[in-house]
Amino acid sequence: MSDSGQGAAYTEYIADQLAAEHARRVSLQGRAQWLLSSSTTLLTLMTAVVVFLQFSGPRRIPGWLQAGYFIAVTALIVAVTAGIWAGRAYRYRVADESTLSAMLDTHWGDDQVDSRNIVARLRVAEITSLRHGNNLMARWALAGQLAQLVFVILFVLCALFTVTLTDIAGTA
Repeated sequence: MSDSGQGAAYTEYIADQLAAEHARRVSLQGRAQWLLSSSTTLLTLMTAVVVFLQFSGPRRIPGWLQAGYFIAVTALIVAVTAGIWAGRAYRYRVADESTLSAMLDTHWGDDQVDSRNIVARLRVAEITSLRHGNNLMARWALAGQLAQLVFVILFVLCALFTVTLTDIAGTA
């Protein structure tokens, strides 16, 4: 005869891990959305700075500075792309309909220990697949944030160099 509480601590821990992975997924989806929103804001600010510089007088921008702007914009494009990939819906494994139906039919008479074990195994499979998708989301979000940082640093430096080091066309 088995103890009816057998494995209860394990199943509780597994349930907590599953809840934590679902919460992590929600958090990562929020980070991906923030990445897209902030990149859009940065694009708007970049456009405003470019328009301001253009109205302050056309400038002769040397090739090295043009390359800096190009790399900055490329970094922003990478940030947006990474945000899109981070926010996409990664699939994860859940019990299929036949497994759920079997619980109600052929396994309905199983004792508590066997039932708990089956449910724990299904949750572990879900955690494993959910964690894999979450890890991918985290990597994409981090890559996007780093690309965004590169954009901000390069664009600010290029804008400062444009204002301080370049001549307004036609005045030199």
